[in-house]
Amino acid sequence: MKHGIRWQFTLVLMGILIILIGGTVVVNRLFLKDSYMNYRQDLMEQTYDLLNAYVTDESRREEIAREISRYQEDHGISILIEKGGEVVFSNMKVDSLFLSRLQEHMGILVLEEPEAAVDPDRVFDREGKALQNEILRKTEHYEVSLSYDPVSEANYLECYGKLKDDYHFLMSSSYESSAESAEVSNRFFLKVGAVVLVIGALVLFVLIGRLLKPLSDLTALAGRMAHLDFTEKYNGKDPNEIGELGHAFNVLSDRLEQTISELKTANLQLKNELEERVLQDEARQDFISGVSHDLKTPIAIIQGYAEGLKDNVCETAEDRAFYCEVILDEAVKMNTLVKKLTMLNQIESGGEKPQIAYFDLTELVERSLHSYLVPCQDRQIRLDFEEKACPVWADAGMISEAFGNYLSNAFHYIPDGGKIRVFYEEAEEARVRLCVYNSGPGIRPETGEKIWDKFYREDRARMRDYGGNGIGLSIVKAILDKHNQKVGYRNEEEGVTFYMELDRAKE
Repeated sequence: MKHGIRWQFTLVLMGILIILIGGTVVVNRLFLKDSYMNYRQDLMEQTYDLLNAYVTDESRREEIAREISRYQEDHGISILIEKGGEVVFSNMKVDSLFLSRLQEHMGILVLEEPEAAVDPDRVFDREGKALQNEILRKTEHYEVSLSYDPVSEANYLECYGKLKDDYHFLMSSSYESSAESAEVSNRFFLKVGAVVLVIGALVLFVLIGRLLKPLSDLTALAGRMAHLDFTEKYNGKDPNEIGELGHAFNVLSDRLEQTISELKTANLQLKNELEERVLQDEARQDFISGVSHDLKTPIAIIQGYAEGLKDNVCETAEDRAFYCEVILDEAVKMNTLVKKLTMLNQIESGGEKPQIAYFDLTELVERSLHSYLVPCQDRQIRLDFEEKACPVWADAGMISEAFGNYLSNAFHYIPDGGKIRVFYEEAEEARVRLCVYNSGPGIRPETGEKIWDKFYREDRARMRDYGGNGIGLSIVKAILDKHNQKVGYRNEEEGVTFYMELDRAKE
């Protein structure tokens, strides 16, 4: 919101102010002069009662005289009272002039039934002078007229008539001062209105800006919510509908954030489940493919040699013994494969859980290495191990299986005359790293972490030579995952090192 509503509100309210001020000026110009003249006539009628009290109550005459003088000072009314041609009271400067005017009025005065007042707009000529003594208001005791004095060349509002006890009076007030006062009042009001309009515009602009700021904040908040940003909240404390709207925005923001979070969590969970199902399907297909491939060859060999025995292909006892040894060897390979698959399935499915216990890792390593002493001597492989106590916390049986797979993998991939070295390294968080190094080719970079997958073979031809099935490293990874420990490898200058981490126990 770029202050659009702010400007609209300001302009609307300013328009209302202009209409009110302009209307007031127009009304003043049309009716203020007449209203002021009526006010002067009413004021003369009130003074008439005061004059009657003056001529009848001698005890209060001085007090009434002072009050009459205040009327003259406050309202600019000249007053003259006479009886029998003598001035009884006067606050006029020229008594004889006003006395003659009073006598002139009294000479033409006809106090009969009251007549309707004369419209003041019909009393003046084009130059603004009174045409003659035009009667504006007439009662039984006095008349109010608008007169023109040729001496002063001014219009006057005059009231003349009878008081009690044959007293006569004349009250005179300048009509020009009344008209001038009305005009001055209009001009002053117009100037004041202009100032009020300018100041009002500034005040309205500021106040409306403050009043509409919460709406601006709510608009910005709604924009953030539209972009799924729920970090901002409405902080206003307005005790009105805007405050309630801001509170509703906060509630809506919290609920939307919670709902979207739940939806994202559900979507992520669904996505993970779908990916897991895809991986399970792929793993199932890989498993079936791998098992089929690894069992197909020994089954075919067993079938072929068994048929040869059945058909008496072997003529000598030595040939029959050879055939039986081949059948037995292939059956052992199949049995080993099934056992490994069974163990891997139990570990991955959670059927076999590690039983953590305290034991010396060095003793376990020595027992495993002992079974490889003769095969290594036959192939002139150097086997090194630095014997030192290394107590750990783990499942000894599972770790023995994992370490055995490392040794088997190293023995079958190392060239004759190579070197196998078993050693320890310090790891983070009080752990020890059991490492198995073998000389020979390392792991190719494009292979990456695939070596831990079931049935993956880095060198398929070499594995067929010694009967490998690509399950050994998968078992190592599964066992160490159950221990919540790390496995890994690193290529060396002339070989590769596989390692596993275990929790070191205090000696």
